[in-house]
Amino acid sequence: MAALKKKYYVQVCSSRTRTRAGKVAVEAYLKKYKIPFDVVTSYKPPAKFYIDDRALRFENWKQTLKAVDL
Repeated sequence: MAALKKKYYVQVCSSRTRTRAGKVAVEAYLKKYKIPFDVVTSYKPPAKFYIDDRALRFENWKQTLKAVDL
């Protein structure tokens, strides 16, 4: 994520963030594990790519960074 954050705006999308408590929990998790991000939301905006199991399939970071040309 640190490599992606250097070049891209990182938006973490989760259905958990539809509630205030869910958003707080997701943000706390990301901060606790020092995972860089710009914003946490339930809204999935138009983007160059998505990294999850339904778009750019995540198998490992080496494969993912290669796929997004980093």
